[in-house]
Amino acid sequence: MLGIPDGRPARAQVERQEWALGAWERVTRSPDPRLRDCLAGPYQGWREHTVGPLRRREVATAIIPIIINLGADYRIMGRAGEVSRGSFVAGLHDTWVDVEGAPTSCALQLDLTPLGAWRLLGDGMTTLANATASLDDVAGHETRELVARLHDSDDWDARFDLVDAFLLRRLSRTRSPQPEVCRAWQAIVTAGGRLSIGALARDIGWSQRHFADRFRAHLGVTPKTAARIVRFEHAIRALARNEAPDWPQLALACGYYDQAHLINEFGALAGLPPTSYLARRIPGGGGLAAS
Repeated sequence: MLGIPDGRPARAQVERQEWALGAWERVTRSPDPRLRDCLAGPYQGWREHTVGPLRRREVATAIIPIIINLGADYRIMGRAGEVSRGSFVAGLHDTWVDVEGAPTSCALQLDLTPLGAWRLLGDGMTTLANATASLDDVAGHETRELVARLHDSDDWDARFDLVDAFLLRRLSRTRSPQPEVCRAWQAIVTAGGRLSIGALARDIGWSQRHFADRFRAHLGVTPKTAARIVRFEHAIRALARNEAPDWPQLALACGYYDQAHLINEFGALAGLPPTSYLARRIPGGGGLAAS
């Protein structure tokens, strides 16, 4: 059975947003401090009502999202085809996918760090790269009890407590990732993806081939691909701070050769140019409309 951590004060915060196609509610709370290194941000609970099925564009990102679905299945569409998923996990992608939800939807989202995902989900990160998988297939039958209990509760703080307990149980049974991989990943993040992978391999004392093999076993992608994704995320954050950027200057600041290189990377990793990315943002941080 899932135990619930004691003594955790209710800290859930609620945001609501209405826009042309409907309305959404987001409830957030920080995870248990013991999980801090495994999660890239707070837990998020979502309720949404729209005038019809809403399709969001999910661009390349350096997080591993787990979506615990408390409503109708999602349609996930990308270059590899289309699948229907209830609760699912998405590995690191160096491309984009569209996710379509029903007009009324409810879900809980937890964003794992890549190395947190390796610890909590196991060794199969290479099979998750550029893919989504059922949560049951990745995390095992234990998730069925979790999802059932989340369905039975309509209180977000109680739901977040259940997720805390589930993740802490898994964390207690796992081993730590290799220190060299941790060090390499931190270096890539700190540099915003702008560093020499060969120099990084030499710095940690491995051959480039061994470095690539061990890194891919932990994160699912090569160091070069990881750096590319991190660099793209850096550009996304820069856009969030500047509604009218100087494009050539932004490209150079984010580690791209020039504006054309930036535009090409947006085409590959987001499926649209930077100006369209800005235009498709859903108000209040509700994601990115696919069209």
